[in-house]
Amino acid sequence: MQAHLWTLMRLRPPRLALPLRDEPWSGTVVDPERGAVPLGGWFWPGDDRRTGVVLVHGLGGSATSPYLTATASACHAAGLATLRLGLRGSDGKAGDFYHAGLTADVAAALASPELAPFARVVVIGFSLGGHVALRYATERHDERLAAVAAVCAPLELQPAQRSFDRPHPRRGPTASTS
Repeated sequence: MQAHLWTLMRLRPPRLALPLRDEPWSGTVVDPERGAVPLGGWFWPGDDRRTGVVLVHGLGGSATSPYLTATASACHAAGLATLRLGLRGSDGKAGDFYHAGLTADVAAALASPELAPFARVVVIGFSLGGHVALRYATERHDERLAAVAAVCAPLELQPAQRSFDRPHPRRGPTASTS
């Protein structure tokens, strides 16, 4: 049960401190194999023009996932700008799919004109998005990156993958065999 607690929490509607006032955001990441790949999300410039927060969803999530909207609402209450980043393919329109090794989506978001005015940028990732955020921090990155936070992020992907593939008494074996 504990392994599936995060999934159950996602089913509960978030309690929003403020109504979200963000606007649709779009960007592009240039992939060496796919070329230009569109990115999407939601951006709010905030009241404090010094710090921007980039929120990264987890596996199967999107820029509109309840945990991202709840976190964005908390950031809005503090006056912080937010970009709820939809990783490539999370909206079904990109022609490519994200995975834990791709940090270029985060780099492209930080390079966007909307985040250019901010002196400091914070990246918060959830689940697989947390892994992506941490991985981005270990690579050569934007000098404005002030902090990275990861919530329920798998640090070692192979044990997490084995856990997902393990048969569960109520759902039977999974289709994955890797």
